[in-house]
Amino acid sequence: MAAEFSIHTESVNGVTIICPQGHVDDVVFPDFKDELDKILRGDQIPRIAVDCSKLLYMNSKGLGLLAGTHRKLIVQRGQLVLFAANARIKKSLDLLGLESRLTLCPDRQSALQFLATATGDK
Repeated sequence: MAAEFSIHTESVNGVTIICPQGHVDDVVFPDFKDELDKILRGDQIPRIAVDCSKLLYMNSKGLGLLAGTHRKLIVQRGQLVLFAANARIKKSLDLLGLESRLTLCPDRQSALQFLATATGDK
């Protein structure tokens, strides 16, 4: 039985933390995309941290969405980081050539610290 998908967001010091839980696959991709789009439509330049600690799996479509969101944010001078990614997520990022393009932080504190000092130049 597959893990049920859920997602919640919170704001910490101007950073939106997205917390997906379970599997991001073709079935739940629209929900994941809607959540990111909602943040991008906001009034402020987004700084987004994706908490991967409860993310069991993300397909290439979901990872591609993160990469595309990252590119959009660079243009807007925003920033996106991933943190607490497990070995499976890191391997998928590596296989797709995204690990070197996206910022990966080991934990929530380092992600928030990175975003507090980031200029959007990556």
